[in-house]
Amino acid sequence: DWDRFKGKEVTDKTRNAVGDHGKRIEGVLQGIRGDEISIEIEGKGKVSFPIDDVVKAHLLFKWKDRARKHE
Repeated sequence: DWDRFKGKEVTDKTRNAVGDHGKRIEGVLQGIRGDEISIEIEGKGKVSFPIDDVVKAHLLFKWKDRARKHE
């Protein structure tokens, strides 16, 4: 299902740290190539890591700020 969610915001927990980003990677899923997952991290660029290193993966849901109008 990795390709199905390409372009969606995700968070992945990995067994090993991914560069200086640690074990929790959050960003936009760019896709999968071979056995590597690519995620674009806002302001930090793209990172890739082995799919076998993923412990958990989830789509992110962000609440939209809904300001209430008081009369």
